[in-house]
Amino acid sequence: AEAQAAPRTEFENGIRAALWGSRRNLEANLTAAIPGDQKSTARALSQARLGIVDELNQPSGPESQLGPYFGFIGPAVDPADPRLSQPLYVTTLERFATCPWQTFLERVLRLETLPDPVDILPGLEPFAIGQLVHRVLEQLVAQGFDQNPSSLEEARSQDAQSAPWPIEEELKRTVNRQADLVARDQGIVWDGYSAILGAVVMPFLEQARELIWGSPEGGRPVGVEMDCGVAVGQGEGVETLRFKADRVDSIAGRLMITDYKTNRHGVSSSKTKKTRDRHLLAEIGKGRLLQAAAYARAAGHPEDSGRYVFLRPDFTGTQESRIVSLQNSDVEIQHAFETAVSTLLGSWHGGTFFPRLVEPGRDSEPGACQYCAVAEACLRGDSGTRGRLRDWSEADREHTLTEQALLETWSLGSKRGSTS
Repeated sequence: AEAQAAPRTEFENGIRAALWGSRRNLEANLTAAIPGDQKSTARALSQARLGIVDELNQPSGPESQLGPYFGFIGPAVDPADPRLSQPLYVTTLERFATCPWQTFLERVLRLETLPDPVDILPGLEPFAIGQLVHRVLEQLVAQGFDQNPSSLEEARSQDAQSAPWPIEEELKRTVNRQADLVARDQGIVWDGYSAILGAVVMPFLEQARELIWGSPEGGRPVGVEMDCGVAVGQGEGVETLRFKADRVDSIAGRLMITDYKTNRHGVSSSKTKKTRDRHLLAEIGKGRLLQAAAYARAAGHPEDSGRYVFLRPDFTGTQESRIVSLQNSDVEIQHAFETAVSTLLGSWHGGTFFPRLVEPGRDSEPGACQYCAVAEACLRGDSGTRGRLRDWSEADREHTLTEQALLETWSLGSKRGSTS
């Protein structure tokens, strides 16, 4: 005779109710499904879980409210909180502007991407390519230094060093040596990986040779891979944002601080400088390109400058637009920088780490969501949740301070933000 299936356990019935049943059915099964060692608190646990279900299933509409899963983690009060115990870098603030929730998961909680069980062979990830390019360019400059300056003030007073571009054989040796180190740091021991990685970065390095070493106004280096800070805010609200300067040059007493970009096509594909400058200002206003403005103001001289140098071989813009430079004396740029940083810091310190599920005035999720490494821990992909955020933001109502911080950060640099 055919064997009869054993009766389902209470736990299995609870799982079935959670996956396919109604809320009423779930409530009836949940308490019984709590494991035996937690029976004394079973009712409280079941009510807590039902509360989570209710929160996540709230409908969108004019009366939408935002709950804790929209990133309201509160201000930092514990000295062990990473927001208090660790320095805040400009690049972290840029990521925060793109998506506060992703930044919370990756930079505050330090969550990592779930490993792909099918991903057996290592790939040439953009991170590894960028690491190798930066390491090689650092070595080419650092070999001329007896000691790297400890501050931008010290760099200004230091004699510029000669850093000639190496001959081909020497460059290859440097690339191969650094490629081995990058592969080791990534835990990759496959034969031939570092050689392939080294070959891939050679076109990036050729761009650096042409754009920096081959430029008559490029100056000469006085520092490399310097950990620096820039003061932001006023009065008692002044704090220091940290940044890593890839290269610092001295030009007639003025400092030019460079950031190498290997994983971005540029600020703008426009052929005219006026339009490119307008696009740059917009990106700074959104808080997503803050580094060069921070570099320019860090050492305090009006003529100091910060710049991006875009090294991707398949760059889509003009050769001229590969270098984007701005000066500390540019009032419009610095105003956009200060406004963006002030808004972002208000949300950062207040604990408003919302998921950017939708852009203001739109009903589709941002393109960055498609490449998020921690998407499994996010509300993305749920049209109802996206609708709640959209409808809540458009409703005419009073907001708490944390809700106002969310709105200001979310609409930073947009038409809505510029008119509020």
